[in-house]
Amino acid sequence: MRLGVIGTSSISHKFIEAAHITKKLKLHSVYSRSFNKGMDFCADYNCNQVYTDIKDLAKSGIDIVYIASPNRLHFEQALFFLSYGLHVICEKPMALNHRDCLKLHEISQKNGVYIFEAYRHINGVAFLTIKNEIKKLGRIRMASLKYCQYSSRYDTLKKGIVYPVFDPLLAGGSLNDLGVYPISFAISLFGEPNEITYQRISFDNGVDISGSMSFNYDDFLCSINFSKVCKSNNLNEIMGEEGTVVIEGYGDPGSIITSLRNVEHDSIYKHESANDMIYEIETFINCIEQNDMSKYNELKNISALTAKIIGQNLYKF
Repeated sequence: MRLGVIGTSSISHKFIEAAHITKKLKLHSVYSRSFNKGMDFCADYNCNQVYTDIKDLAKSGIDIVYIASPNRLHFEQALFFLSYGLHVICEKPMALNHRDCLKLHEISQKNGVYIFEAYRHINGVAFLTIKNEIKKLGRIRMASLKYCQYSSRYDTLKKGIVYPVFDPLLAGGSLNDLGVYPISFAISLFGEPNEITYQRISFDNGVDISGSMSFNYDDFLCSINFSKVCKSNNLNEIMGEEGTVVIEGYGDPGSIITSLRNVEHDSIYKHESANDMIYEIETFINCIEQNDMSKYNELKNISALTAKIIGQNLYKF
């Protein structure tokens, strides 16, 4: 399939490299606000089709578009390409509220195309390992999930220079950028919580820089913490009456360790690829090629619930 790309950051480079590894997608054209920057981006891929208008990108002959623009632009750009009859893979968050997420899926269905949220952490082989391991834990009682990563842009923010990741007008901040990982992770494993509490720390410009959520399920609690101004080992724990699973990071975890009450063992998990985005791409393209509506609806529901939680909490403060 011929791939169009919006955004020229490092994440777009990683996505294209993964796409070419899978041999499912081939870079065809790129959108950038700066033509020269777009040409520089394309230099590594033997591609010279660069556009500064998304309408021209849509007309360029692509089959599918990958959107990695600032968060605030995701919904309107995804809506445009879906309306044009093109498949969409959109970086997180795909939408900032439940209503917009449902709108995207409504338009995709109307036009006979697919839209996917670029969740690499729930589409890889590691996630299957995690799902199997937690079955050994008996009745789950507690979970602790976190994603705290010090942003290099924070130093410039303190100097008064605001990049999109810390711009509230562009939907930057820790909830949209990092919180979306453990939130969608929890939903993928446990479903929708019965009750949610949320607290946040904000910078002077109003953007959230750290946050904490508590998901209350029928018989267990899940705490979620995220920050763009703190560094963490990002160890996640899922605790049951029979043992605990510890997961180091997201996407392609450094390790997955199961400790049962009577015996300790390491779950064997090896990094399958240096670029873990290949798994999401293979999943998405398989949905399209095989018309796998069961998997597609599963992913759609995760996106919708995540957007619902973000939308209900993003503008509380």
